[in-house]
Amino acid sequence: MESKEKRLKAVSLRRKGRRLCDISKELDQPLATIGMRVKSVRVGYAPRGMRKPCRVLPTLEEAIDGRMDYLQVKNLYSSTREDRRITVRALHRRLDKEENRTEVTAQDMLNLMLERKKFCRPITIAGYLTAYRSFLSYVTSVLKIPIMDIHALPRIRVRNKKKDGIKPENMHKFLAAIKDTDNPARNAMIIELILTTGMRVSEACSITRDQFLDADHVNGRYAIKITGKFWKERFIFISPELRLRILKLRQYPDGHPFRHKLRWPLTTDNVRRLCTYICDLAQIDQAITPHLLRHYYLTYLVNETKQLDKVAELAGHSNIETTWTYLHPDKEALAKISRIMDQNFYHKSTFQQIKQKIKNWIKSLLEYLRSLIL
Repeated sequence: MESKEKRLKAVSLRRKGRRLCDISKELDQPLATIGMRVKSVRVGYAPRGMRKPCRVLPTLEEAIDGRMDYLQVKNLYSSTREDRRITVRALHRRLDKEENRTEVTAQDMLNLMLERKKFCRPITIAGYLTAYRSFLSYVTSVLKIPIMDIHALPRIRVRNKKKDGIKPENMHKFLAAIKDTDNPARNAMIIELILTTGMRVSEACSITRDQFLDADHVNGRYAIKITGKFWKERFIFISPELRLRILKLRQYPDGHPFRHKLRWPLTTDNVRRLCTYICDLAQIDQAITPHLLRHYYLTYLVNETKQLDKVAELAGHSNIETTWTYLHPDKEALAKISRIMDQNFYHKSTFQQIKQKIKNWIKSLLEYLRSLIL
């Protein structure tokens, strides 16, 4: 059979709703030789010559792959897409459903959540439900398959406990312990980059050498343009000394300056484990993470400048209320504010006591003088 005939036969099978792997097995040819045209054929429509449309349910794998492509078009992070794909497949395995169908009832999900509640934290279960709710939204709105009511899924509200800010004494111990690590020069640079610019750990790991070279000199610092969360662009400002030290690092083809000892670029997990290791070296009872360093930077700027709108711009927050959640008021400052009422109260109370003592003394003096006259 000619390659053109195989391609047409593959397209016909694909329009009937056949899986790509089944088409490859039936034609005894890999998909690469059949042609990329097969992958772009829309599933669920009737072959040419049929009057009524032939609706074919996609398999679970095809629905998940379509969801991943849909999230990629929406510019969602690759790690988030992969987490949601793994979550949906894991839920279907735990529910003992066939892997080639997307049919799951709300009662099944509720029973599963009650079972997992014994082993998982509420925030983990909430993440499962969020991933599956987004998958169902895609299946019902894009694929037009009403398999389940999204609103029937249970909702779990997780109240995140606000973490305390980094104490000044813990910050001094943390910075002093960097010199005892395996690569103190590199570790000091990436910690300083996060601490003095308020970058997210993902932004610090993805920054390249070209961005440092293209930086503009502004008011004694260098402005570097970065792309942050949800592909929002903003400027960060670093000192000339830090920029010069980073540019002196060894150059690599991909341009990432911060490297692992095996020469691959540092990941966000590497930096988080580095912070945990430094806390162990410094014997700090508080868990300092890269994101807490960002909190420390924003809190310090707000306390010193009192300009929340500009701090939100530096942090890359489109909503100023988001910046409020990053602030950690100092307990000493709060105690100083609360002392104002105490000072007024005790000052007034002391004044009244002195006034009463003077009245009593004058009264006793008058009685003594009266006794002398009489």
